[in-house]
Amino acid sequence: MATIKDVAARAGVSVSLVSHYLNGRKGVGPESRRRIEEAIEALHYRPNELARSLVRQRTNTIGVMVSHLSNPFLFGLFDGIESGAADYNIVYCSASIEAQKRKRYFEFFLHGRADALIVYGSGTADEELIHDLTRSGFPVVLIESKMPDNAAGRILIDSFAAGKEATEYLLSLGHRELLFISGMEQISAVRDRRMGFETACAAAEGVRPHILRPEYPDKGQVSRQMLFEGAYHAMQRYLRENTAPHAIFSSGDILAYGAVQALRENGLRVPEDVSVIGFDDEPGYEFGMAFPRLTTMRQPLSLIGQLAVKAAIAQIGGEQPRETVVSTELIDRGTCIQRM
Repeated sequence: MATIKDVAARAGVSVSLVSHYLNGRKGVGPESRRRIEEAIEALHYRPNELARSLVRQRTNTIGVMVSHLSNPFLFGLFDGIESGAADYNIVYCSASIEAQKRKRYFEFFLHGRADALIVYGSGTADEELIHDLTRSGFPVVLIESKMPDNAAGRILIDSFAAGKEATEYLLSLGHRELLFISGMEQISAVRDRRMGFETACAAAEGVRPHILRPEYPDKGQVSRQMLFEGAYHAMQRYLRENTAPHAIFSSGDILAYGAVQALRENGLRVPEDVSVIGFDDEPGYEFGMAFPRLTTMRQPLSLIGQLAVKAAIAQIGGEQPRETVVSTELIDRGTCIQRM
């Protein structure tokens, strides 16, 4: 395998000049550049990226931390990150909600393994860890997190406005007995969707709003199946103790599918008996449901991924972190109808 010394000898220049060329520094004339490039091609030389990163104090790598890499909902986000990454390498990690595991990943990236970190859906438990990163000057971009850290960039969905819009849509169809299915409320986006629901209900007349909070473990990984089953069991309990609502707004489509399963088992039809609107725009096939996709609030995940990686690269280049807010889109698939 050719070395930098071999390139220098073939090109008839010094090793330091080849190093300047490889690291993009000034002082390499046109003729020397031509000879170095010809030597690299002839020798099939490949630079030692680890050594180069030590010299530049850059890894040319951006870390991305999410809860579950296998979550198909995030594939659009990954696609956007990849399309906007330019010449940067992307390292993904799946950190679930286990505090120790997330801490290990934060420390891994902080200790020189990446030039910036993108975190999707960080909760309140991450605040101290992220503060440690930003206090050191490490570039961090948070997606769907309102963590109080002005040194971190943010890409936010206006979840409050989306929750309000979804609820107002149900109200416009004449529904007054409304049920909101909450998710994991340590996530700020879930809380914002609930507050949007509550605000819209408070502004309307004759509305009877209800909140359903499925139970999930405080520690360990919460899988998509667990989210589905939690909503299913919570809905079953609700129907045993209450009459069915006119309409349901779920903070996530997975939770909505769990609720729909419970409605069906109690002889209730969607949308004829109960209208349902979800959030995220996800199919329900993985839960064994031969059910059409829901009316939902769609997040522009590919755009969010592009904006996040662009923000990370800008911070690596010395720009100040900024906050960007993107909107959702209501997708009507017929699971909400006019109340008769």
